[in-house]
Parts: sequence; C-alpha cells; structure tokens
Amino acid sequence: MRKMRYRIAGLIVSWALFWVMAPAIPADEAEPLFARVNGQPISMESYAQGLRNAGRNRFYHGTPPEDEVRQFRWQVGQELIDTELKLQEAGRLGLVPDPQWTGPEFDRLVKRFSKDPRWEENQQIVSDDLRLRLRRKSLLSQLAQRWKDAVVAPDDAQLLGYYRANPDKFTSPGRDHVQSILLKVDPSSGQEVWQQTRLLAETLKLRLDEGGDFAELAREFSQDPSAESGGDMGYLHQGMLGETAQQAIDALQPGELTPVVQLLEGYALFRLIDRELPRVNPLDRVRQRATELWLRQARESVQAEQVKQLREHARIEILDPQYRALEQELEQGQKLAEVEPGQGLNSAN
Repeated sequence: MRKMRYRIAGLIVSWALFWVMAPAIPADEAEPLFARVNGQPISMESYAQGLRNAGRNRFYHGTPPEDEVRQFRWQVGQELIDTELKLQEAGRLGLVPDPQWTGPEFDRLVKRFSKDPRWEENQQIVSDDLRLRLRRKSLLSQLAQRWKDAVVAPDDAQLLGYYRANPDKFTSPGRDHVQSILLKVDPSSGQEVWQQTRLLAETLKLRLDEGGDFAELAREFSQDPSAESGGDMGYLHQGMLGETAQQAIDALQPGELTPVVQLLEGYALFRLIDRELPRVNPLDRVRQRATELWLRQARESVQAEQVKQLREHARIEILDPQYRALEQELEQGQKLAEVEPGQGLNSAN
C-alpha cells in the first residue's frame, strides 16, 4: 500500500509543475533513509522522487553522459538537504504556511487532478500529499522573501563599481545596415536552374559595379520581402542572418558589395550601408537594469551565505551507502560541481 501511495502521489504531484526539493513523504525509522538533518530523517523515497522529477526536466533530450549523471545525483541529494535546512530555519523563525495562498492553490490543483480517472480512488492520499507540499512550499517562499528583503538597493558607489566590473552586461551589440537582392531557387530544382540563376546574379553584380542603382534593381529582381523598400533590410544584429551571409557582410566596409553569395534558398547580393560597432551604454541610460542585476546578484549571495551558515551549524548524516560512495568518488576525482548552496537544480526561489 505504501509503495502504491508513493507511486500515485509522485505521479500526480509531478503534473503540478510546482515541485520543490522537499522530503514530501514523512519518513520513519522503518523505512530506508537517505539522510538525517539535525535528527530529522529524509527517506530514500524522497531522494528517488527528487531524481525522477528533476531528471525529467534536465534529461528530456535523451541519455546523458555518465559523469553528468553522477553530478546530477549528487546535486539532487544536496538540494534535499538544503531544503530540509530551510524548512527547519523557517520553523525556528516562527513562519507558518500562508492559507491565503495554500487554500486557493490546493483548490486549483484538485480541480485539475479531478479530471484524471484515478482521482476518486486515490483522492485522500493525493490530497494529503498536496497539502503537505503546498505548506512546505509556502514556508520556503516566505523564508526566501525574508532573505531577499534583507538586501537594500545599492548606493551610487556600489552601483558604479558593479557597472565598471561588468561592462558586457551593458554593451549594445554591433549591428549592420544592409541592403539585399535575393534570387530564389526552389531546392528541388535541377542544376540548370541553379546555373541560370547564378548567371543572373552575376549580371546584376556587374551592373552594380558599373554604377547601377541597388534599390532599383532590388525592386525589379529581388524576391526578398525587403524588395519593396529597395532591398533595405534595416539594421541587423549578429546572428539575424545565416552564417554564410553574415561572413560575407563582415568582410565589407560601408558602401561595399559582396560577391554573389550562394544560400540554401538561392543566390544573394548584399550591400553594407552602415556599421555600428558594439558600445558600452552610459550608466545613466542603464541605471535601472544595473540596479536590478546588482540586487539579483546580492540576493543570490545572501541566500547562498545563509544556507552555508545553516550547513556549518547542522548535523548532517548521509545514511545511503551508495550516495556516500558517490561523494567520495567525486571528491577524489575533484569533480564536485560548483553549485552554490541553495542555488541548485530546483531552487524554490
């Protein structure tokens, strides 16, 4: 019965898309335990559920390399421990679940799950599990907000220091003002059609070299949407054109033409009208963004430091021998992922 409860509760709760790395299934000493944190047991089933839920999000694309799997298994365990520490800290601070959030959220999820034919049979089990998870998520959210609120906005000196240390975050990328003439060729066309189209492109290139009007020729021959505006594509950032076209344009100076460029859709000619180089925006123009980024970094640092301190004063016992062996293996190979405490796979914040 307990195994059935785990399977059904884990399945339905995973649909909710609000999973947090918390030991949602209360552990007792009769069950296999993953760890104890300050005496509070974490069941092996909670660790297994964490692996299943996080694994669906991380490895949806297929089978990952073995080294990545080991790191992943280690990170899931660390997140379980961190979450238990946070829940204990929330209790120490006297935080309680917010019924104004947990109640409506519970009703919303029940309405969603009740459409499943298995709901009636397992309603009580799943409802209890949902309530427990929502209460814990509410506590974690309140704790995270309390830590965030402890960070005040930066003063001018702090903001200027951050701005100067991170110029890449405030740099507008370079862009090119480009004209184009595109002569399309159906991909299924034979070699003769491709040759005829290239000959036309070379003829247009010769006319342009002899002083022909690019805009006029674009309106007459181009099959690109920009033809109506004389081939003017406006300012384009790096990456907006394909690699072949971009390489040809990169070799130009303003006013110059490319040779005929073969693309998947046919042949093209490009003219570079103007080029704007990357530039760092002045602080006054990006002050709001700089403040937001500074606050985000400061809040992440505060949370990481808070969890670090909780760990330093905690009694953490890893009881799963396979996980202990995994830790030893990673430590010996110096392969432990550089994950800040509280900032891992499934941060609830």
